[in-house]
Formats: sequence, C-alpha cells, structure tokens
Amino acid sequence: FGLAISWLDSSVAVSKKAIELDGNSAEAYSALAIGYYYGGKYDQSLQAHLKAVELNPNYVPALVNIGSTYVTEGRFDEALRWLKKASLLAPTNPAHPENIGFIYKQLGSFVEAESWLRKSLELQPDYPEANYSLATLYVLQGKDQQANELMKKLLASNPDDPRVLDYAGSVADGTGNFSLAKEYYQRSIKANPLLDTDPGAISGIGLGYIIMKQGKRNVRKAPYREARKMLNQALNLQQKQIGDGDESQFTRYLLAAIYAIEGNKTEANAWLQKAIDTGWRDYYFSQRDPWLENLRND
Repeated sequence: FGLAISWLDSSVAVSKKAIELDGNSAEAYSALAIGYYYGGKYDQSLQAHLKAVELNPNYVPALVNIGSTYVTEGRFDEALRWLKKASLLAPTNPAHPENIGFIYKQLGSFVEAESWLRKSLELQPDYPEANYSLATLYVLQGKDQQANELMKKLLASNPDDPRVLDYAGSVADGTGNFSLAKEYYQRSIKANPLLDTDPGAISGIGLGYIIMKQGKRNVRKAPYREARKMLNQALNLQQKQIGDGDESQFTRYLLAAIYAIEGNKTEANAWLQKAIDTGWRDYYFSQRDPWLENLRND
C-alpha cells in the first residue's frame, strides 16, 4: 500500500539515471532492484542487488532484498544465508528476524519460527508483519483465539491501516470467523484509496469469498453481483500484473484463489501449479486457506 503502481516506472528510470552518474553506487543499484522487485521482475531485481553487494559486501538493504527475492523464488536455503548475515550486521532491525521466522514457518519448523518471530516483536511489538506471521503460525497450530487476539491488539495501534486490516481479515478467515473477517475487509476497502490499482490488496477477494460462502450466489441478488464485481476487479488486476511481466508466485496464487472461489476448478488448479512452479512453498498455509476449499472438496 502507498504510492500508485505507476510510480515504479519513475523509480526505475531515476535509479538508472543515478547509475549513469555513479556506476559505483551500491545504493543506486539497490534502488533499481527495489523498483524491479515491486514490479514483480525478480530476476532483474536479483541481478541489480547482487551488483550492489559486489560494490559493498556489507550493504544491509541489498542483503535483505536478495534474501527476500530467494524467498519469493522458493529458494529457502539461499534466503536464510543472506538474511542471517543481514541480521548479524543490523541486529536491531525487526524485519530481519521476521523474515527468518517467516521462512521457518513455511518449512514447518514451527518452534524455530516462533523463536525468530518473538525476537522481531521484542524489537518492535507493533511490527505488522511479525504479528501477522505469528498469528498465521497460531492458525496453523489450531490456536485460533490467540491468532485473532493478536490481530485485535495490532489493530488497536493501527485501526485504519488497510494492510493491517487485510492481515486481520486473512487471519479471521483462517480461523473460520467470517463475520469478523467481513468487518475487517469492509474497513480495509473504505481505508484504501488505491484499491482499484493495488495488486497487493486482498480485501476485495476476501469479501467476495465471504459473500459466496454465506450462500448469496443468486445471480439476481445485489450481494452476488457485488461479490462478482469485486472478484472480477481483483482478477483483472492480477492478470494485468502478469501481462506487465510480474513473475510473482503470490500473484499466481491469488489468481488460483479467485478462480477457486468462483468455482472454476480447472483454472484454479492451473494457476496453483504455476504458483508452485514459480516458488510457492507455503503448503501449510494452503492446506488451511479457506479460499481454496473448493479444490480440497474434490
């Protein structure tokens, strides 16, 4: 959430100009890499970050983003190597232990994951990503009440943040508390002025799923039409990302989820396979993800 996606092109252009002016600037290469990363162009991002580290081996932002790119590609061994080095060089940054905990959660090493996530929260108790990762870890362990309570506590200090509201909605979804999830998603939609252009926003998908879940599939009823509108909007936005060169596993996973919610199992399975092929490894989450329930019910 934040600036419109169109700003990424400007960011890349400015970073390239900075490199022209100073070809030995690790910061310029790292800025270029970040622009590529958020545009879903991970290979180009990785190459630019590796160049930054070549120029400055201890440049922490590049180390972190190299690790994050490897996470996105499902290459966890490589990711851990870079992220742990970043954590050693910048031990007070809560993002580093959160990233490491996130990886261990995906690997199914839940004790190790919780240890790293708690290190992150010791550094910054209201850090959204660490709270969300810990909450999803609780969901995977069947600790539904703890998961929702953690999100409520986070929202107390971030009541109008659409990203946090999406996190809270996702957690409530995962625990089966659909009335709570619906409330969070509706609040997120109201709070996000860039919803129509924000491919990372999941509130429209989540709310569309809940309306469908509640049995409001009558094509003549307003709730169904609203749900389809939100799902189609999200579908078109994710497809545009793919058309623009997005290499993200997450984009492909969201497409699989949207098609699954709509009952198109053929397309859902095809996009889920594409997500796996591009690095999706969060199998434990997928097994509990309510958006994929139509696929699990075969």
